[in-house]
Amino acid sequence: MQNMLHSNGTYPNEYTRYYANQLLEGQGEGGIDAITGATSSYGSFQILAQAVLEQARVGDSSIVFVDTAH
Repeated sequence: MQNMLHSNGTYPNEYTRYYANQLLEGQGEGGIDAITGATSSYGSFQILAQAVLEQARVGDSSIVFVDTAH
């Protein structure tokens, strides 16, 4: 955490909460702003957000495995 914070200006716990909070506030997968230093994680979060929103649309609460490699 300290290494990433020092070199990137952010760390996983911080940006994960930020992205999740934006999703929960109703901005959806298209309106979530990327954090500098967490660009790769932003792409992965976009993929995961799209999958979870699609599951919510169809009422599916099962566990889904999503390939976030891009």
